[in-house]
Amino acid sequence: MSIAAEQVSKRFGPVQALDSATLAFGENKIYGLLGRNGAGKSTLLNILTGRIFPDSGTVTVDGAPVPDSDAALSQLYLMSEKLYYPESMKVKDAFRWGACFYPQFDLDFAYSLAGAFQLGLNARVSKLSTGYSSIFKIVTALSTNAPYLLLDEPVLGLDANHRDLFYKTLLARYSENPCTVVISTHLIEEVSSLIEDVVILHQGRVLEKGSREELLAGGYTVSGPRGQVEAYLTGKRLLGADTLGGLMSAYVQGCPDREHLPQALAVRPAEDVHFTHQRPGREFRRFAQKGRGRGMKLKQSFRYQLADYKAGILVYYCAMLGLLALFLVSTVVDTGVTVVFSGLSGFSCIFLFICGLCSLHDNLPMHLQHGVSRRTMFQARLLVTAAVSAFMAAVDTLLGLL
Repeated sequence: MSIAAEQVSKRFGPVQALDSATLAFGENKIYGLLGRNGAGKSTLLNILTGRIFPDSGTVTVDGAPVPDSDAALSQLYLMSEKLYYPESMKVKDAFRWGACFYPQFDLDFAYSLAGAFQLGLNARVSKLSTGYSSIFKIVTALSTNAPYLLLDEPVLGLDANHRDLFYKTLLARYSENPCTVVISTHLIEEVSSLIEDVVILHQGRVLEKGSREELLAGGYTVSGPRGQVEAYLTGKRLLGADTLGGLMSAYVQGCPDREHLPQALAVRPAEDVHFTHQRPGREFRRFAQKGRGRGMKLKQSFRYQLADYKAGILVYYCAMLGLLALFLVSTVVDTGVTVVFSGLSGFSCIFLFICGLCSLHDNLPMHLQHGVSRRTMFQARLLVTAAVSAFMAAVDTLLGLL
C-alpha cells in the first residue's frame, strides 16, 4: 500500500521541474520531502494528487492510477501553499464542505483545533493573513483523516508557538490514527524530530532516499555566516539547508573538509540533530476512507455545484417579479407582461450560461482540493445544469399559464 511515482518528468518552458523522478511513500510513516526552494517538491506533490499532469511517467495510489480516478484521489489530501477555495467562502463553510467530500472528516476536531489556534470560524478564507491561512489549511488537513496526508511547507508564516502546536497536534493525531504523512520543507532541522524516512530532491532529481538515520550517519552539518557557508559548499553534495537572517546551516553528504574550513564555520555530526519521534506500533489501524467510489464523489460534487445556482435562481426570479410589478404599474401593461413571459425561457438560458461560467472558475480548484477527478466534476456539472434547466423550464411554464 503506497503512493508510487515511476520515471515522472515535468517541464515548464525552459525549466525542468522534475527529471525522471522515481520514489514511493509507504503505509503509515512520516516522510520528509526535503530540498531547497525550486528543487521540484511542490511540482511532485501536485502531480501525485492529479492537480497537474506529468509530461511522462506514471503515478499510482495503492495500485490505482491517479489521473481521473476518484478511488485513488479520495485517499489523498494535499495541503498546498495556494488556496483552492472560493473568495467568498468562510472558514466554517470550508469545514462543512470538507466533511461532505471526506466522510471521515472530524468536524468536532476541526472546531476544537481552530479554537486552539484562535482561528475565527466566520472569517473569509481569502482574507486570512499568511500565518492564519497556513493555520486554516493545517486544521483542514488534520481533520480529513485521509490515509495519505501531503503537507507542502505547512509552517509558512507561523510563529514559534503555532509551529510547536502544529507539530504536537500532528504527532498526537498520527498516534491515534496512523497514516502516511509527507512533509515537504526546506527547514530540515525543524522537522528532524518528526520524520522517519527521507526523500531529497535536487534540481528535479531524487538525490537521496532512505531512513533518516542512514542519511544522517553519512553526513554532517556546517553552520555560520551565509556567504561563507555557500562558498564552502561548492562542489559538495548538499542535502538541504536552513537559513535565519544572515546565518545558514547546511546538511552535507560525506566527510567534512576540515583543512579548508574557514574559522567562522562550525561543523558537527548530522546525528546531533535529535530524533525524538517514536513511531506507534502496528496495533494501530489505518484510517481508511469510506465512500470513495465514483458514485459517492459524483453525489458530493452534485451537491456542491447545485449550491452555486441557489442564490442565482432566487435573484433571477426576484428580478423577474420586480420587472413584472414595474410593468403592472406602467402604461404598457399588456405589452410588458407579454414581453416578460414570452422571454422567460430565453432569459433562463442566458442565466444558466452566465452562472455556469462564473462558478466553473472556482469549482475545478475546489474539487481537486477535495479528491474529485475532473471527469466526475464535469459529469456532475452536466447533471446540475440539466436539473436546474428542468426546474426553471417548469417554473417558466407555470408563470406563462398564470
